[in-house]
Amino acid sequence: GDAEFQKKCLGKMDSLAKSGRTVIFVSHNASAVKKLCNKAIMLEKGKKISEGLVEKLMDEYTKSSSIQKKFKPITIPEINITLKKILINPYNDGKVYPCRPLIVDIYLESRNFLKNLGIQIMISNDDTDGRVFSTNTKVTNGIDVVIKKGLNKFRLQIDSFNLSSGKYQLGFGIDIPFVKFYFHETNLLNFHVFETVLKNSQVPTLPVYGRVYLKHQWILE
Repeated sequence: GDAEFQKKCLGKMDSLAKSGRTVIFVSHNASAVKKLCNKAIMLEKGKKISEGLVEKLMDEYTKSSSIQKKFKPITIPEINITLKKILINPYNDGKVYPCRPLIVDIYLESRNFLKNLGIQIMISNDDTDGRVFSTNTKVTNGIDVVIKKGLNKFRLQIDSFNLSSGKYQLGFGIDIPFVKFYFHETNLLNFHVFETVLKNSQVPTLPVYGRVYLKHQWILE
């Protein structure tokens, strides 16, 4: 359903649960699971692999879905492309810190020459409904991607990753903008943003002090 319908359904389930009724909620939406449930069961290929308090299960789910260290190539048969690997901050051992650069390297192997495509990167986390950042080469940056036959490398560079420390998910998509998606996965790779203390700050970069850091200044008169 659309956003309004989802909100209505989640609200109804929440009110039922609080009235003492039992609600079984099945979803990949970690944020909704954490809001609605106090206990959880994790399934893999139809079999129960873990059960317990929802916070503990969410940590297990995040770790189990990570493919950062053992990335298996993903084939997109409709356009004969293979996503060979995605690397996050490859020159910093994969470490990401708030308000420092974030680099995402994407390696695509193609059997054909393709053009007028869009490549999309999404960033989300379990504590935020929806994406906290999304960029598409064509839609948001006006760049038509040309993919040559053989191995292609694309780089996304974010000059300052202005989000707090914590766990995040990286998504990837490839499409004909405004027409169709050939591949779209919002949780393809998990990564951790390490805690630090920003210049002139007295507090660590924990989400309790704010999830997003906006460039600003104080003027005292």
